[in-house]
Amino acid sequence: MISFIEDSLSCQKVNPNFIHNRFDLQENCVWKLIKYKKGLRRDYYIQVKYSFEEQTAYLGIYLTQLSNYVLKQIVRFIFRKNPEIMYVKSTNSFARGGEWYATNYFTIKMPGDSNSMDDLISSKSRYNLRREKRILEENFGNVDIYEKSVDESTKEVETYIAWKNNQYDQDWHMSGEDYATSHCVTHVYSLNSNGKILSLILSCEQTPIVFCENMAYDEIYGKYSVGQILYHEYLKRLNEKCVEEVYLMGGDYSYKKRYGSVENIVYNSLFYRKISDRIQHYNMPKTLQRKYRHYKVRCVHWIKYIAQKVSKVFLAPLIFLRKKTKKK
Repeated sequence: MISFIEDSLSCQKVNPNFIHNRFDLQENCVWKLIKYKKGLRRDYYIQVKYSFEEQTAYLGIYLTQLSNYVLKQIVRFIFRKNPEIMYVKSTNSFARGGEWYATNYFTIKMPGDSNSMDDLISSKSRYNLRREKRILEENFGNVDIYEKSVDESTKEVETYIAWKNNQYDQDWHMSGEDYATSHCVTHVYSLNSNGKILSLILSCEQTPIVFCENMAYDEIYGKYSVGQILYHEYLKRLNEKCVEEVYLMGGDYSYKKRYGSVENIVYNSLFYRKISDRIQHYNMPKTLQRKYRHYKVRCVHWIKYIAQKVSKVFLAPLIFLRKKTKKK
């Protein structure tokens, strides 16, 4: 049984409980909470976000243990209850359906002991971190690590935007404040030396599962592993805060494969209300659309033709008997 529920306290039952599954914690979101009850086994609580301009519903099922069958039932429910919605999207889910493609996603289960983060990496890695930090201090002076709320980190976020613009050689056309708001950033961690920012980590810490939104560093200091030094301290501080897990998204970066991380195979899915919506979504050329309509008409014609022939075969004995009785 699937239903919308109004109980805001039930949002805490969303699993996994982290920012991209919790639309109620995001700004300017139109969302609803769905409860899917399957017998006596378990109840699923899933949030769905609506974008009526895009005619799209987004499911908050990041890393949710969901079967393909349950996902399809929820999608049908959304289409049935929202006639204006033409597409349903799910991201980084274990379930798949519609049009989908696979990707990877890294997570780290935190040990819970403030002194045990070092044990999750090799002795050689610990030695290299100490060595790189010592060399950095010898060349540029004292190294400090700061943790600030995003409201106090205007300079840091603007620096992050500037680094990314330089890295990708393009202008994001976005201020630091807009970026932090749209990506739900709550905390900023920085590695500084003599007042200069060397590396940054943007973090979303609204729930017991923390999302590491992104990290960046000044390329001038890249050879000193300033990103890895900050990342190590970042994980240690999260562990001291009793964070349950850290989500790192996917990719093939080496730092995501450390600290006992688990690489999951997940799926991004797109569901269409009907096939014609699929054609409009892809903006297919008019020639292909005309071909689609042509083949659709031909298929309908042949289906009707076959149905007539089949009906004649099955109805012929009845017609014959009816004529025979009339003659008598």
